[in-house]
Amino acid sequence: MSSDFARKLARRAGIVTILVSTAFLSACQVRPLYSESTGVTEKLGSVGFSEAGTRVGQVVRNRLIFLASRGAGEVEKPEYMVELQVSSYVADTLLVQSSDTSRAAARLFRSVTLCAPPKTIRSSRRADAKRPP
Repeated sequence: MSSDFARKLARRAGIVTILVSTAFLSACQVRPLYSESTGVTEKLGSVGFSEAGTRVGQVVRNRLIFLASRGAGEVEKPEYMVELQVSSYVADTLLVQSSDTSRAAARLFRSVTLCAPPKTIRSSRRADAKRPP
């Protein structure tokens, strides 16, 4: 008799646990960080980027335009302007030259300034090193 009671109690406790956890999980929401309701998409869409002077600068600029506008292209009359200065340096790292092997270290230097003309909002400089595996 007591084992019947223990089974029923365990079963009811399991059902209650499932119901409570379902109630808690139904309150959770997953939303994108840059969703439409936050207004960040519109602000990112109103950012313009300066012209690039090098091939590497052009690649960086094109990627930033694509990400900021979500693939829609450049903004005609931007509210904000990002001044980009990008340069790169590639150095050979092999101690002994070989005809079938190459290895190099690339370094990217960038300087970014965010402006809401005529005022500068934020400025940053950074150098990144990339070494092949």
